[in-house]
Amino acid sequence: MFLRIGFCILLLATSIPSANAEEVKSFIDEDNIELFIYENFDLMTIRSSFGPRRISGQSNSLRDYGLPKPEITKSGFYIATDDWQYSFHIIGIKDYNDDGLIDVFVCFIDDALKAYYYSQNTILMTRYSKDMPLIALDYQPHYDGCNEKQNPPSLKEVEEALEEWRQRTK
Repeated sequence: MFLRIGFCILLLATSIPSANAEEVKSFIDEDNIELFIYENFDLMTIRSSFGPRRISGQSNSLRDYGLPKPEITKSGFYIATDDWQYSFHIIGIKDYNDDGLIDVFVCFIDDALKAYYYSQNTILMTRYSKDMPLIALDYQPHYDGCNEKQNPPSLKEVEEALEEWRQRTK
């Protein structure tokens, strides 16, 4: 008898849907995601050209570095200066890692216009509360669209640029 009651209780307990399994929280402004990333993404949570320019003890968002406001595109945004170009292609916004929080999945391109630095990576971003910045997580969903530079320079272009640099630095 006790076995039968125990089995019924166990059956009832497992059939009740968990509130946590379906409840997904968001501390991300999805309606203004481009400006939200510009103002809130902590660049120190990724490897990028921003590393050497860290602002110790402060927030390290694109805005904090004094970069111009982003140019909004259909799939994200980009920022261009005389020397650098940064772009964020927004791949998706959802709970990618099933932790109950909305994440932002982007392809980030960090490109030096007057030097030889180029980086293109996928980044999964999340925000744990309204008081925290948007940060990159170690968890990286697979996405083939962000693995290769789309227009790498030819060997001739590299050699010409190197010769131009040598002439300027004489």
